[in-house]
Amino acid sequence: MLPHLKEMSILGHGTALGVWFICIVMGVLLGPSNAAGGPAPAAFVPPGPNVALGKPYVLDPQPNYSTEPGDREQLTDGEYASQPGRSLWGQPGCVGWVLTSRVTITIDLGEIVPIAGLSFSSAAGPTGVSWPWVIVILVSDEGQDFHYVGELCSLSAQVEVPAPADYQEHRFATDQLRTHGRFLRLGIAAVGHFLVCDEIEVYRGPDEMLALPLDGPMITDLSTFISQHSVRRRIAVDIADTREAIAGAAIEPEVRQQLNEETAAIEKANAAAPADLPADYRAIYPLNDNHARLFAVVARLRRAEGLPPSFLWHNNRWQRLNLWDLPSRLPKQSPTLSVRMMCNETRAETLNIANFTDAPLNAQVKFVGLPGGQAPGYITVRKAEYVAMQSGIWDANALPVIPRERGGWRVTLPAGISQQLWLSFHPQDMPAPGRYRGRVVVEVEGTGQKLESRLRLVVEPFQFPDEPTLTLGMWDDTDSGGHHDLNERNLPAALAHMQSYHYNAPWAYPRVFPHPQASDFDGFGNLIKPLDMAPFDDWVRMWPEARYYMVFAAVGTSFAGATLGTPEFNQRVGSAMRAWADHAREIGIDPSQIGILLVDEPNKAEQDRRILAWAEAIKAGAPELLIFEDPIHAAPQDAEVPEMFKICDILCPSIYHYRHGGAAAAEFYDKLRRGGRELWFYDCGGGPPVKDAIAYYRAPEWECWKAQATGIGFWAYGDAGGIANSWNQLGATRIIYSPVYIDSDSVTDGKHWLAIIEGIQDHEYLRMLNDRVAELKAGGNSSEALTQAEELLVTLPDQVIAAAEEGDLAACDRGRGQVLDALVALTQNQ
Repeated sequence: MLPHLKEMSILGHGTALGVWFICIVMGVLLGPSNAAGGPAPAAFVPPGPNVALGKPYVLDPQPNYSTEPGDREQLTDGEYASQPGRSLWGQPGCVGWVLTSRVTITIDLGEIVPIAGLSFSSAAGPTGVSWPWVIVILVSDEGQDFHYVGELCSLSAQVEVPAPADYQEHRFATDQLRTHGRFLRLGIAAVGHFLVCDEIEVYRGPDEMLALPLDGPMITDLSTFISQHSVRRRIAVDIADTREAIAGAAIEPEVRQQLNEETAAIEKANAAAPADLPADYRAIYPLNDNHARLFAVVARLRRAEGLPPSFLWHNNRWQRLNLWDLPSRLPKQSPTLSVRMMCNETRAETLNIANFTDAPLNAQVKFVGLPGGQAPGYITVRKAEYVAMQSGIWDANALPVIPRERGGWRVTLPAGISQQLWLSFHPQDMPAPGRYRGRVVVEVEGTGQKLESRLRLVVEPFQFPDEPTLTLGMWDDTDSGGHHDLNERNLPAALAHMQSYHYNAPWAYPRVFPHPQASDFDGFGNLIKPLDMAPFDDWVRMWPEARYYMVFAAVGTSFAGATLGTPEFNQRVGSAMRAWADHAREIGIDPSQIGILLVDEPNKAEQDRRILAWAEAIKAGAPELLIFEDPIHAAPQDAEVPEMFKICDILCPSIYHYRHGGAAAAEFYDKLRRGGRELWFYDCGGGPPVKDAIAYYRAPEWECWKAQATGIGFWAYGDAGGIANSWNQLGATRIIYSPVYIDSDSVTDGKHWLAIIEGIQDHEYLRMLNDRVAELKAGGNSSEALTQAEELLVTLPDQVIAAAEEGDLAACDRGRGQVLDALVALTQNQ
């Protein structure tokens, strides 16, 4: 069966190659190689017969990828997938999960048996299918109290590590268990988007094991226990990286021995029982004291390799920066930063400060040579926090603001890594546009060292509008105290954050949609009692400046006791919608600002007919209300119910389906747009842990311009991993989609969020150029600059989108620079 849209979108652009890379190269996560499924390789010999063969098991949650009835027996049927040329997850007999970060498998072995080992057959590849991050092993005699006996990923690494490959099958396997039980439970933390399992085997040990006590800790909160192990596992991966770096370094033997000894001591400390984590734990560098000690070792390694104790360097600000990254070669001189922009917009640049001394350093950051003194009000300095991403990689992604103090910004530089600074420029209060040359100065406290980087700031004489044209809505669902990972405590911060970025199409859950009772209508279907508009009123009050108010209605086949399609249904819906529209006017909202999503992601004729019936009834009563749909038809031009598309006011296809529908789908939607429908786009194929900031979050705004779409959306602002703390991605119980960092009472920018904002600004550049071209043509201008600008508006979006899809992180910046050049040329040639 075809997976859901959110599964299919993963196979589009920006897949999680980084997950595959770290799992393969680091090795410590991987079990023995098994390129064809079936028995384990010679390196692993099962310590006894498989006592799980044919035994029943319980899966939580249920598999949701290419499911089939056999999922309830296939993990213990003794049969391994064996179809050559097909990925494991595409073969019958395997069990798979998509967009699921936690899986529990409990096997009933039928009786208490001695257990000496275990294997878990899986696969990974470059399409978002990744190895498990943690497989916690628990046993129980009676099925109630489960005791911890080991972690399979770590135990498996003692057997064999597979060679790197584009696609790999292998089995996590161990013969190191010394326990017993009737029930065996696996608590699995997945990374990436997919988790697949072909077979699980449990190996019988000698009967003497039956007398051993179950002295491992009894686990009552498996999710928290997995989170604790995930932190320890993350550090174990970094320890393996450190060992690899030490082994490959050109350093003196005695230095290598000393570094290896220090690393071994840290590994021993890390192998202790996982420590409790506070509820507001942030999985950022350093994860704990052991982690900080490890990178102090890395600092000594870097110095032994000949690197200076501290220096400045630069990389593309959208590149994922991990703890190990260094410049390709040591810069001979300090980097030069360059920012070019308009007045009243926000753009950014980054600067990396390497600290390879033995301890953290404090530094003062200031600017010299720019208007506004050492700490200009139009510059914001942020610290790029390294986040242990859910996908198994490190990324300097969260961007908390550093407060100004003493004429600059004070920042701590951890030992052994490069601290990235994100420098945001918002030239609103500068004396005048112009070209400025200055310096970024980093004064390291206690050392007398002063590091400097040259800075070129160009502010062109154009005024960016206060409100951009492109509409942004991300299923924030901020009504009724918040949904997903938004709640009453962090909702005020989320509202302030979104509104500070001109977020203008908020969403609400079905509770906001009117739900009258049958008794609220007379015998003719007229509403005779007032609607309960309190949920709507409370919600819109939070969004006084919204452009649209988007409501997910989640409609069924009846309304207020009337069956869909009947005259009674039509009359009741029309009467209620008319009352809703009248109420909106009374509180100062134009009904044409209210968008109603009737059925989410329709792709079947039954859904289309339901939408059509509802839309006809709504339009009969209140034609001003907007019908919004996000269809995911593979070939919308061939849909059985074309009237559904025609009755919608806003059509918002997934960008994945729009692209993969080819020219026919594009022409279908463009014809509807030319006929008066608004076209928006959205995507929901992943989040910051796996998706590229440019290809996934910024380039789609260029696609909006190309297709003349007027809105953009991404799932979802508040979907932050299920624990209301996207700072702790190692503890997330769901896939993280939110591009911001949400905790119990705050919201912090992430790079992917700022990519969306810059994409909207890019779109506005194109709009400004288009308007200027039209203005000059109307005035009779026929200059070469005008001809070139017209051509650029047609050809540039395709070039930018194609380059971004190929991984060119500079594509959008380069493109918007060309637009800015064209605007300047038109000014000079008017």
